[in-house]
Amino acid sequence: MSKGFNRAIGAILVGTVIIITVPGITYRTPGKGREMKARTIARNISVAIQFYTLEYNGRPPPSSENGNAATIGALMGANPKQIIFLESDEPLGSGGDYLDPWGQPFQVTFDESGITVRSFGKNKQDDQGEKDDVVVMTPFKRPGTP
Repeated sequence: MSKGFNRAIGAILVGTVIIITVPGITYRTPGKGREMKARTIARNISVAIQFYTLEYNGRPPPSSENGNAATIGALMGANPKQIIFLESDEPLGSGGDYLDPWGQPFQVTFDESGITVRSFGKNKQDDQGEKDDVVVMTPFKRPGTP
């Protein structure tokens, strides 16, 4: 094979590596990794609550002012059938709370119209859904409710 052919193959390989790697680099905005992680976890919690609701025809125990341990515990298997609706490799807080990437408990609320999972974000303060708060709202009604 000629040197020109080998160079062409080499250029194609280098170009392919750049095409594959550059999108991953360009989309990594500093400081956004934790926000994306918080949003993903919040969505997972919301989906787990929906599955719990469908299985038991009722919501898991609500979170309290003290944290989300009761809700998260039920989703992680502390329920009558010991079904695991939510799994995580992340350690839970000392009280059993599911913590956001900044070490604060997620705020989990639900009513008849939907589910809201919130993280107070980097500043660890309730900004009413503004500034750096991460809020995932999921409209969801139990089957059979108007």
